[in-house]
Amino acid sequence: MHEKLHEIRTALANNEAVPRITVRDLLTWFGAKRRGIWVVANIRKTLALAGLRTEPDIETVWIGTELDFLPYHSDDAESEGAVDIPWGVDDDPTYRISKLATACQSPMSVAPDTAVTEVVTMMLTHNFSQIPVVDEGDIIRGIITWQSLAARFIFTGTATTAGEVMNKPVRIAGDSSIFKALPIVADHGYVLVEDREDHLYGIVTVSDIATQFRKLSEPLLLLGEIDNHIRRIILKLYNYNEEELRGMLEQRAFPQFIDLTFEHYIELLSDDVIWQRSDTGIGRKSFLASLRRTRDIRDQIIRIDPDCSIEEEVVDLRSFAGLLRLLRRYEEED
Repeated sequence: MHEKLHEIRTALANNEAVPRITVRDLLTWFGAKRRGIWVVANIRKTLALAGLRTEPDIETVWIGTELDFLPYHSDDAESEGAVDIPWGVDDDPTYRISKLATACQSPMSVAPDTAVTEVVTMMLTHNFSQIPVVDEGDIIRGIITWQSLAARFIFTGTATTAGEVMNKPVRIAGDSSIFKALPIVADHGYVLVEDREDHLYGIVTVSDIATQFRKLSEPLLLLGEIDNHIRRIILKLYNYNEEELRGMLEQRAFPQFIDLTFEHYIELLSDDVIWQRSDTGIGRKSFLASLRRTRDIRDQIIRIDPDCSIEEEVVDLRSFAGLLRLLRRYEEED
């Protein structure tokens, strides 16, 4: 890894082109899969000691964003190896819109002189609700939507170029909070993401927000559903007798029923006497294995991290929740 960085620094010093790499690739150079406080701090420090930095910064963008290597300048870089290192924790840890994939991927766009027929064909072909209009330098000039197209033809009856049918775009800086972007996207259906020089950086639509919301919320909602199912099972084992249940919990020095965790559920249902109260007919070993897996997933995702893919974990949660729904349905039929 240090040899790679030295080669990059040498290439920059000789004004040679350096290939871009993604944030994900850079993490693998350092043996990491996700960005954390110490990972980011170590990467920044190592890069700075090698006389390098990245643009954009590794912490504020989507993990698939491509990075440029640039020389790192510090007044102390040559003195006793001291370097002015940015710390691995932002002063403002707000969830940035730039951490959404589409906010960091240049969308399909058209030039102001593109024929309207071409614009419409592109939007129909790719099922776009809007398309940005940019000049040769990727400077944002406008936005075309189905509404702007319809309004132009209704009120003027004719239009030949994209520049004639575009509206003033709704835009936001890439380092803005995602919570600032949400009401804008809700009102307009989209927001263009721009860099500091007004270049088109990406676009975020209602569909993108919905996808991200599901990604972040589904595992938490499934965990809540599973928790409620397990609580119902435990209550049923004690015939919903609050006094008997409270006595059992006090005997085990457990907290109140409302404060029980997955760790407590596992301990309770691992007890032979308690399990024998159940007449579900399900396999105890498999059930407890799924319950332990759920606990481990809960511990893993309690700190939401957009760098981590939890698709397999969500599949496991769906499966266990499905089993518990099936179990309840059969009990209700009985």
